[in-house]
Amino acid sequence: MTSGSATLSGTSSINWSSGRAAFSGLSITATSDSTSFTLSATSNSLSTENTASLIADIIASQIVFSTQPAHAGVSNGDIFSGVVFQSQPVIQAQNASGIVDIHFADQVTITTTAAGTLSGVTTTQAMRGNL
Repeated sequence: MTSGSATLSGTSSINWSSGRAAFSGLSITATSDSTSFTLSATSNSLSTENTASLIADIIASQIVFSTQPAHAGVSNGDIFSGVVFQSQPVIQAQNASGIVDIHFADQVTITTTAAGTLSGVTTTQAMRGNL
């Protein structure tokens, strides 16, 4: 691995057969999107060979509020009715492990379950993992 943090899983050491070693079931788990790494093949009697640089891609499976809407001084995390939120909501696209997918590019819409009206921009385009 040349950069980033990633873990190789699966059987990474096998015996030669007919002059080759054919692997199966290998996977890599990265701790951040766009982690750069290489794979290295070694043998006792041959020189080491490296793959070209590879990039791990995180695929979002959920969206989460990384910043909740809020007003300072309001108890219980409540907000003032009819007033622009002092802290605007920020949403992230993440995989099941909570790693942000910086390439997420869908539009996301915020709605309310209340009978009232949600004002302001309620649909936005993702921007490098944050909406």
